[in-house]
Amino acid sequence: MTVAANFCPSCGASLATEAKFCAQCGDQLSGVVAAGFWIRFAAVLVDAVILTIVNLVLSAIVGSTAVFLGLAVGIAYTIGFWTASGATPGKMMFGLKVLTVDGDPIGLDKAVLRYIGLWVNALTLGIGYLFIAFRKDKRGLHDLIAGTRVIRTGQ
Repeated sequence: MTVAANFCPSCGASLATEAKFCAQCGDQLSGVVAAGFWIRFAAVLVDAVILTIVNLVLSAIVGSTAVFLGLAVGIAYTIGFWTASGATPGKMMFGLKVLTVDGDPIGLDKAVLRYIGLWVNALTLGIGYLFIAFRKDKRGLHDLIAGTRVIRTGQ
């Protein structure tokens, strides 16, 4: 754990020396730009197309058990890409990356929490996704649950 050495200029919260965002108010502390709603939506659409194709192929091969296998593939795809590279192929396509609020790569624990948060968003009929559009820090409910954020990498 890093000892706080400075303070957020917006809210005065203590910050870790290398923090890129304020965990308290969400303000950006460096040149890093938070990814907004529409670009994240486009990235999710790309991932949905990829997973739909995979599920159609699975359905043709294994039949009725493809639903459960498809769910398992979707979980492994999402969590696996988040932990291995910080982004699913859809996010990679748009130059986005999932990080902790302090700017570190996410581990398996945060990836699983974030995935659970996606299901919580579904239970709220998508209201948790609207947080991205209206919050200053561009974090959705799933990001708040897991302590993550999505940034633009400029690639």
